[in-house]
Amino acid sequence: MGKAIYFCNSCNETGENNRNLDLQYFTSDRLNFKRGYIYEKSCNGNTSVCPYCSGKLLKADISEEDYVTIGNVSNDNRQLLDSMADLHKKDIIEYELKMSQFRNQYEQGRQAQKQESSSNSNLPKCPYCNSTDIKKISGFSKAGSVALFGIFSVGKVSKQWHCNSCKSDF
Repeated sequence: MGKAIYFCNSCNETGENNRNLDLQYFTSDRLNFKRGYIYEKSCNGNTSVCPYCSGKLLKADISEEDYVTIGNVSNDNRQLLDSMADLHKKDIIEYELKMSQFRNQYEQGRQAQKQESSSNSNLPKCPYCNSTDIKKISGFSKAGSVALFGIFSVGKVSKQWHCNSCKSDF
């Protein structure tokens, strides 16, 4: 089943396990989703006492992997998380069917992100402002510069790209 995740009723009521988080990085939905749930690695080997409020820890009905998957697929929908935890208790087969769908959806999203990031990594960027709003300097444009400015156009003739953001040639 993978790593366990734990639940603290006291932190669920007070949100104590979220108090040390840098709030600028978490939405209110994410904070609500995390409320009461404690990762095993946060327990420092003692999985019976909450490291945040010293309350009693209970092993959650779902694995850490499922917790993360549900959060990512549902955009931190706490109601869905609670419903899935209840479903795990009541009907493990139905739970696994739904989790299989969520895992596939999550994996498809990750693959799409990988493809998007790999296709963007091959785009040239302006070395001055990192913009991708650039255009290739055509041979016609270089020839026109030579015709108009002669020797003074050497700078532009040796460049391949023009940045539309900062107007530099490189």
